[in-house]
Amino acid sequence: MANIQNLVPIDNTRYTQEERRERASKAGKASAEAKRKRKAIKETINLMLEMPVFNEKMKKQMQELGYVDEDITNQTALVLAMYKKALAGDVNAFNTIADRSGEVIKQKIETAEVPIIKDDI
Repeated sequence: MANIQNLVPIDNTRYTQEERRERASKAGKASAEAKRKRKAIKETINLMLEMPVFNEKMKKQMQELGYVDEDITNQTALVLAMYKKALAGDVNAFNTIADRSGEVIKQKIETAEVPIIKDDI
């Protein structure tokens, strides 16, 4: 657990001011590069989700459920697959659907009152 005894003081004498500036600059550049990579991955995933479904079996199932062609995307296919899993009893799939749909599922924990036993001695 973090507390005052665990804190390590900053040793400003270990590096010169220029070395600290250089190290901070490298750290900032590395952070920016990591952020760019995360953004690129997110954009790629979003593009893939917006693409039409190429699996004919899945496309046919979605059409039978009433989806129109422009709504038959990889995203809706994933939701349908998760829905099927939830219907089959997959609790994680159910929780994911409930979470993503904005439903809050609260687990009630009931506590029983335990009588206090007093010795008559």
